[in-house]
Amino acid sequence: MPFQQLTAYLKKQGKRKDYLAEAIELTEKLNNVTGTLGKFFPDLPKKLEKIKSNDSAYLLHEYGNEFWEPLSSMDMIHLSRKFKLDFLCTATLPEIQDGAYPAKLRELINEQDSLEGKELIKDFALHQTFRRDLYIKGKPSDWIQPLERFSGLRLCQSNMSPIPENSPFEIKGAGIAINGSYEVYTAVLDKFSDNPKTLAEVAAQLPKTKPADLAGIVTNLISGGWLVFYHDVDCEPARRLNRCIAKAVLSGAPYQFLAMPKFAQGYALRDTEVMCLGLSSETNDPKSIASSLIIHMQTIGKHFVRDGSAITSQKEAQKVAETMVESYLKKRSPLLITGGALQGC
Repeated sequence: MPFQQLTAYLKKQGKRKDYLAEAIELTEKLNNVTGTLGKFFPDLPKKLEKIKSNDSAYLLHEYGNEFWEPLSSMDMIHLSRKFKLDFLCTATLPEIQDGAYPAKLRELINEQDSLEGKELIKDFALHQTFRRDLYIKGKPSDWIQPLERFSGLRLCQSNMSPIPENSPFEIKGAGIAINGSYEVYTAVLDKFSDNPKTLAEVAAQLPKTKPADLAGIVTNLISGGWLVFYHDVDCEPARRLNRCIAKAVLSGAPYQFLAMPKFAQGYALRDTEVMCLGLSSETNDPKSIASSLIIHMQTIGKHFVRDGSAITSQKEAQKVAETMVESYLKKRSPLLITGGALQGC
């Protein structure tokens, strides 16, 4: 917050064209001289280093906006009411749940007799300087629906890397993290492993799990990326788009996102994986795909890399390519089919 205020001030002064660099320089000097900022903002040095490497367009929007004005959650709630908007909840899923907060903090939050007070205490406790919140027209009770209304929505597993056995499922919010029990969360996640299921179907398979607890676990698995919503839609338009994207990438285009219509979202892949998508439409033989992949990469001036150096041996490149293609066919391709990006769903 102080850094953004300093940037806004220096921009208005207009003494240097690169006011952002001036703000970084002045903040670092101030911290070195007094050390005060570092005490109140221990992650300041890391944040300044991150700012230096950020995209210039993002920095202009974030720090060069003359209309930028920091508001607390309390100020925002008051301002929104003038436009007949009411605060519903945070948009950060883990922080919606009371159980995400330590017991003593939860008691302190619930002692506050106003919505503004509760949210302000959360901001102070979590040292939160950036929030994403949901505001609504009408009463919150009109928007909050019974759990049964969502029991028919279908979900399926995404292709997240498996959690190591007996390690917790870590779900990060803006200011807190939930460590879900490996045994409990795996028991729920496994129910979605074979095909998409509704919450009601999974609840029937886990009769000992309370509906509210199951809803919380599923919410956290969605937030963490292990589960995604599944929709029955016409996939062909998205598949045509994906074929065009793959063709362009084989010619050197820098695209990495494919359309996943059944997940209603885009999905990021490495450029070599997008190439595999295009090449696998002609054959499913890993060796043939690998050979074609190497040829296309060489045509656009790309090579496989090992330990920071390009692999120039054709034999070694073929081995690396075959390993990568087999991984794509076993892991990525099934998920792309489930998501409707490829034929086969």
